[in-house]
Amino acid sequence: MTPQPTSWRKSLVPPLKTGSFRLATFLSLPLALLAALVLSSPGRAQTGIPNVVVSNPSIPIEDNEYDQLGARQTYIDQSGFVWIGGVDPNTGNLVPPSGQVTLVDGTGTALPVPAIGNGSEWLYGGSYGPQLVWTAVNKNGKKVLGRAYKNGSTWVSGFLANSAGRELPIPSKDVNDASPRLLYLGPDAVRGRGTALYWRNLDATTDEQVPGQLNTGGRWIPGQRAMVFTTIDVRSGFRQVATYNVDTKQLTILTNTPCNKDSPWIFQAPEFNNDYTMMVTCQGNPPGPTATYSTMEVYRQTNGVWTLVNNIQVPSTNKYIASPEPWFYKNKSYFSAVVSPNPDNLNGTDPTEIWIATLDPAAPFFQMVSDTTPNVRKDPEVFITTQGPVVYYNAPAVSGQLPAVWKATPVIPGS
Repeated sequence: MTPQPTSWRKSLVPPLKTGSFRLATFLSLPLALLAALVLSSPGRAQTGIPNVVVSNPSIPIEDNEYDQLGARQTYIDQSGFVWIGGVDPNTGNLVPPSGQVTLVDGTGTALPVPAIGNGSEWLYGGSYGPQLVWTAVNKNGKKVLGRAYKNGSTWVSGFLANSAGRELPIPSKDVNDASPRLLYLGPDAVRGRGTALYWRNLDATTDEQVPGQLNTGGRWIPGQRAMVFTTIDVRSGFRQVATYNVDTKQLTILTNTPCNKDSPWIFQAPEFNNDYTMMVTCQGNPPGPTATYSTMEVYRQTNGVWTLVNNIQVPSTNKYIASPEPWFYKNKSYFSAVVSPNPDNLNGTDPTEIWIATLDPAAPFFQMVSDTTPNVRKDPEVFITTQGPVVYYNAPAVSGQLPAVWKATPVIPGS
């Protein structure tokens, strides 16, 4: 999450009988899972999906990020320390519940989520293997980019050179990439005011402003030296999805439907023959800032052409999709998301739901994985355990108290 109108990361539907939907889900559960409901989160209403707190409720954890390959997670505590903790590969529980095994940076210069809106992020590739990046503050009070890498058995941390005034780094995640990259926010040198997207190779000392108008929501495209983000399209008048290849310097606008786009992702979808696939939220009816709902548009690239193949409306009485993130299980693509009654995805007071869904229009599947007790839930993440996927989210363990890590265990068809 970031302090801008869109989420870095992270819809009104025809009125369905959601009560029947949840009852059907409940009745389809195996007996062992039904029994688990009695043991999970006493006193909390259930949807049929167990929701349990897996972090120490007395230690606030927000926007922690999971390393699937290493079975671990990272977060920044309220003192500005960067931590790595373990994840049990069988249960998905945090080990230990404090989330604190390795102190990666104990200088107190990392900015915690309440101060900046985003935590530490895993970066893959390069000569050091998995690394971490985050927003920090230097001795002059300027925001800078923090970085840590493991040299032998020791984590080494510091600031990236010439990164004053830069913040909210989003790293590339290609494991075998010899030249990993960062994109982040910096001062808009073209407009002379506000912020803009920048990028650099991780070990470079200079950076480049990304072209476009008021770009937001950037992230790297797996397997490419290119990024995807949203930008103002002067032709349509709406915020559309664009890509930028950092080697060819080519900016390409990919969409033109009449709605403002948010939170784009591009990846290779197994059910679409590993073709590059894009998912992006679309604020609509009427399009623009007064939108009354959002949907998830899904595009498939075939022979270089992007085609809209699905427009997903989550079957909830809540109307807006926020913080979507794709994940993969048994050769299918899914996404997890916050579903909110408020179009402001940074709203911190309205109760929200956590849903998962498939992308393929030929195999639609939806499941609300959060329970029905009102809670302010955010930042869903997925980890694939030996038993199947678990969905984490951040929410107070007790209403109005410190943020904790919750775990929900979906019931996936065919598992």
